[in-house]
Amino acid sequence: MKKMKMLVALFIIMGCMITGCSSGPHIELTEEESDAIAQYSAYLLLKYDKNKTAERKLLDIKELEDIYNEENGKQDAETATPTPDIPTPTQIQDDPEPSATPTEAPTAEPSVTSTPENKADSLTELYAKDGFTVEYGYYKLEEQYVENEFSVITPKQEGDKVLSLNFLIKNTGKNNAKFVSKDSAVKYLLYCDNGDILGPQICALPNDIQFLNDDIKAGGSYDAVLLFFVNDNEKAYSLKAVDENTGLEYDIKIK
Repeated sequence: MKKMKMLVALFIIMGCMITGCSSGPHIELTEEESDAIAQYSAYLLLKYDKNKTAERKLLDIKELEDIYNEENGKQDAETATPTPDIPTPTQIQDDPEPSATPTEAPTAEPSVTSTPENKADSLTELYAKDGFTVEYGYYKLEEQYVENEFSVITPKQEGDKVLSLNFLIKNTGKNNAKFVSKDSAVKYLLYCDNGDILGPQICALPNDIQFLNDDIKAGGSYDAVLLFFVNDNEKAYSLKAVDENTGLEYDIKIK
């Protein structure tokens, strides 16, 4: 065992010389390269050992480390660091599944009183016209829209119908005032239950809500309209009004 201690000491000294314990330049080695050099050094030491016997064999690096640690008290129970038992992939796959199914945390339902930041409370807020209110009224689905005997709107596509959405604009002020919508950025989109999204028609109607520029008496009201052409497969269910400048939106259920 004494000779073995000497051999181990020589290995350590050679290892320090190789890995850079000197102040001069050194070669950076990988762990595999260091093991190979240590094995070769041990081989040379055993080869030229005058007291070698036929039974002596080259010791594995791990064996040399175990001997060194044992001789220097490195394996005391108080100081030894336990190696964590890491399960192999096979062990992980073979583990039985838990018998109980985890219960998902309940998802809190949104409050009906909450209002998203980009949602307006009304068309009046969207238009932001002092002294005026704007409200959706009702709709009609017809073969053609008749404003008067001189103004009749008929769809160009055969089979299409005219969906007219009617709005009521009121002057809540004490003076006559002009309601101008053509300078606003409010745009409309019609949503259908088959997934189609339609834009309104641009018609030469004096009461088209997209292009209003009319006087309304104090306390009076004004009927405005918005037209869409739809076919039999397009059942409208919602109208979205959007202010393109502010991003505010207001949804109207078609009824």
